[in-house]
Amino acid sequence: MGRAVIAERERGTTWEQIANAAGTMKQAAHERWSGDVKAWTALGRVAGVTRPTMELVRELDWDFAQIDVHPRRTDAVSAGLDATRHAGASAFEDARRTRGQQLHARLGELKRDGESNREEDARLTNPDRGLLPARRSGCVECGYVRPMASQFRTKDGGEVRVGDEVWARVWQESDNNPWLITQHPLDKTHLILKEIGGAEERVHHPDDLALYYYANRQPPSGG
Repeated sequence: MGRAVIAERERGTTWEQIANAAGTMKQAAHERWSGDVKAWTALGRVAGVTRPTMELVRELDWDFAQIDVHPRRTDAVSAGLDATRHAGASAFEDARRTRGQQLHARLGELKRDGESNREEDARLTNPDRGLLPARRSGCVECGYVRPMASQFRTKDGGEVRVGDEVWARVWQESDNNPWLITQHPLDKTHLILKEIGGAEERVHHPDDLALYYYANRQPPSGG
């Protein structure tokens, strides 16, 4: 039955058609006979133990020569083959078969790699593991990123969080307003600092707080 399925698959018969003919379900047919089809393909579509083609042809020549015909020929089969008439044809076919086996093996490796990559992607994008894909967080360049920390360090060594106020170094006392730390509504990797008593808003990465902002009010830098 396995050989019949192989023959039908070579003809282009679908698994659904094979299942209908066998009186079973498509999945059951595939599970039962797909191994036979894959083995056939892996062998270079040669049934049984692979032997050199010309060795088999010579056996057929000998069998045909035993038939009582006149005139008796010793090359009745091989004389009509390209492998005999055209030098190198046999080696070419062997090379094609070998290449086919190599490609089939490589395809199997790529399929296994693909499955491994899908599993790794599922693992990385699982929220329970604390990792989020960049395309969801708004960061295009950085690949996979961890959720934002709950506390951020300022330039003067303080620790602040969303909802706290920070201060920026300014030139004049009249500009010395605090800034409220808020979460960016669209990009979970960035913050929005809103000027208290003013209308300005600034978008910052959390690391920027350690470069430009203070937990404590700073004196103006100018007059």
